[in-house]
Order: sequence, then C-alpha cells, then structure tokens
Amino acid sequence: MMMTRNSVGLDADDAESVERARLAQLARFTQPYDPHNPLLHDLWEPWARKARFFHVRMARFYPGYSGRDQLHEQEGFFRLRGEAVRDYAYVVPTAEALGLIAEVSGGRVVEVGAGSGYWAGLLARRGVDVVAVDTGEEDAERNAFLPGGGGRKASFAFFTEARPFFPAMQKAEAAQFLAEHGGCPDRALLLCCSYGNMGDHCLAAYRGDTVVAVGEVDGATWWLDTEEHPEWQQLRRVPLPNWPMQYFELRVYKRVAPVKEEEEEEVEEVEEGQEQAEREQENHGGEQGPGGGGLRKGQPSQPYLSKRRQLKWRRSMERVSG
Repeated sequence: MMMTRNSVGLDADDAESVERARLAQLARFTQPYDPHNPLLHDLWEPWARKARFFHVRMARFYPGYSGRDQLHEQEGFFRLRGEAVRDYAYVVPTAEALGLIAEVSGGRVVEVGAGSGYWAGLLARRGVDVVAVDTGEEDAERNAFLPGGGGRKASFAFFTEARPFFPAMQKAEAAQFLAEHGGCPDRALLLCCSYGNMGDHCLAAYRGDTVVAVGEVDGATWWLDTEEHPEWQQLRRVPLPNWPMQYFELRVYKRVAPVKEEEEEEVEEVEEGQEQAEREQENHGGEQGPGGGGLRKGQPSQPYLSKRRQLKWRRSMERVSG
C-alpha cells in the first residue's frame, strides 16, 4: 500500500495525529478564558495557534519541520524576550495549573522568588491567601531578557509599582523569610523557576507539607529530589504552555514524614550562624573583603555553607543507616 505524504514530508496519518494532539493541548491550556491572564490569551495563544509544533519538544528535529516553522519560532522568541518577560512572567500560567495550586494548598500559599508577582496576583484573584516574596534583584538569566540586557539589575520598584500584579509583594531573601516566619507551616510553598541552591535552602527552612515547583524539564531549574529527600513524594505533574525550545511543567510534592524536632533546632542554629556572619560582614566594610573578594548581600558565608553541607550529609547518612 502506497503511503501518501503531505507537503511538509509527514505521512497523512502522522500529520493528522500531530494536528489532533496540537489542538487538544491548545484547548487544555486556553480554556476557560481568563480576562486577567493576558500573558496566556493575548500574547502566547495568538502565537501558539499558528505554531504547528508548539507542543513538540525540540520541534526543529521533528519530521516535517520547515523554514516557515522556523520563522514562526523566531517570532515566539521575540515575543518572549520583548514582551512576556518584560511585562509579565517567564512561565505562562493556565487555569488548570492555578486551580491545582489553589486545591493542594488549601487556599494558603507562600511564593518565594515571586518576580513580577504575576502568578501571585492570579492566585489571589481566585481567592487564595498569598504571601509573595522577592529580593527585587533579578538573576542574570532574567536580566538578559530585559531592555538593555547585559546583566542590568532591574529595580524592585519596576516589578511592584510599574507592573502592580501583586502590590503586597514583600522584599526579602527567600530562605531567610521562611526561617523568620517559622517555616510557614500553614502554607504551601510555591517556587517558580528557582535556580542554584535557592530551592534546597528554602526546602530546609520550610515547615509545611506541600511544595509546588514550576520549572523546565531536564533544564537548569530546581526540582525537589525525592531520592535525596525521601520524606517527600511527588503527587502531580501538569504541563504548561511553552515558547520555542522550552518544556515547562508544574509538579506537586507532599511531605510523607513529619519534621523532626531536632532537625528544626539544627536548622535554626544554621540560620542564626548565617545572620551572625552577615552582621560581621556589615561591620567589616560591606561587600568587599580581603583581596577584593567578599560576599554579595544575601549570599551565605563559607562557614554557613560548610555547616549546611555537614548537616545535609549527616541527615542523608541517617536516612541510609535508618
């Protein structure tokens, strides 16, 4: 039997299957319509409706990918860099994702590293009691997308006053805020695109039982490692809209073992050590140390990191031996 192929090189049956999957994913992401989510409906959706492979990871290696598809991807990059990150957020929220956060959190959320407050604002509109925290100094990854780029630091006022998605944003370092508020045991912890050690530091300070992480699959963003932290279990995974060459999703984790009292005391000692190190740093001339080194504001000292690693290692050994 001779197989008929369409103009882009896919078998007819394959092309039909790809189109069905695309339309199903588009409906899942965009329904129901939310007038308060312009990032999704006004920016991402119009682009995605014309993108034949937005739901296919690494689409450029997919059979049938053409020059026209590449041009449309470039348009997506321009929208991401020129409008999405600048005016809204890096990751596009959906009604399904926001509804799941509201459900698993019991209506109480603390979002750390909240950026512009876009996700926090949409959750608040759903009746969720949200506490949102950000340092106001975006990382180099985000700065590269902002006008001027080149590592330019965006002021906290830019994200809270010029883009007031969540005016009640609090300015603080994430893990320190959690520690100072008893670990926020009555709230779910939300982390969107957490990088570096931020996720692990927040997890150590958190005393609740629900973590929601938003990030890029197989990317550089933080995920809760349930092998390293067997007291946590992953419950749900929800896909999210993607711009070209992205693959974001939302994951929900539940604590299946309670926090031990001795662990709480040890973490408090570690946090106190960090505060003492920061006070010593301020008393000895600010950011620059001997030889021009020194620490940036909010960066843990070496003794603090050493003690944190020792504590983390000992806990891991206790889990293995126990």
